[in-house]
Amino acid sequence: MSQKFNLDKITLCKQEVANLFGIHISTVPRWCKAGRLPLPFSIGSNRPVWDKEELMTFYENQKYNRGFHGHKPTK
Repeated sequence: MSQKFNLDKITLCKQEVANLFGIHISTVPRWCKAGRLPLPFSIGSNRPVWDKEELMTFYENQKYNRGFHGHKPTK
């Protein structure tokens, strides 16, 4: 028997990414262009999806880049 991959378990659609990060669906492509999220890949002619593991790794790595990026908070 051939084994099928359940893509719903390993990939996320744009709405699922938005839900995961608590952002609006239209913010997802903007964050990708700005480098705040990894870029999606296509599994169809017009179906961008994100690798769930890649998103979680990216998120974990962002925890180490905390701060104000050269701007000190005002007291």
